[in-house]
Amino acid sequence: MRVWNQPPRIKILEALSLQSRNHVKTLTSDSAIINGVNVFFNREQNGICIEDEESIRKGYIGSEGLCFLMKKGILPYNKKIGELLKDFNWSYYSYNNYAEGEKAAKKILFEKGVDEKLIDAYIDRINSLIRKHSFRIIYPEKKQSKLLAFE
Repeated sequence: MRVWNQPPRIKILEALSLQSRNHVKTLTSDSAIINGVNVFFNREQNGICIEDEESIRKGYIGSEGLCFLMKKGILPYNKKIGELLKDFNWSYYSYNNYAEGEKAAKKILFEKGVDEKLIDAYIDRINSLIRKHSFRIIYPEKKQSKLLAFE
């Protein structure tokens, strides 16, 4: 089984925002719909199924998967950063330029009193934990998934 790669840094910040905007609809203790994306965690396999084309295609844990791991307490959630980024326009940067999006998000946080070193340390900690956990990729079942082309 393959493992999920580290996400772009902006996806970690976006996950915090999803959590703060209550975009999580918990279905069971191990599954949820986050921002319209089905996410499932299998503790026995240490695996995550994220029914998101970008995550599957690029092989990294997307913002919905990260948000779910934060909700479960597997990854730490920074409420202050999440609340400050609640209204950030993620869709523009998520599809256009990750580096510019991270820069714009950090600018907002800096203007609201959050030190850039703290932001970078938080992002680095999340990526370190993702490496440590080596979460396995669980591909969506064919009968339930729209992502057949990505298996």
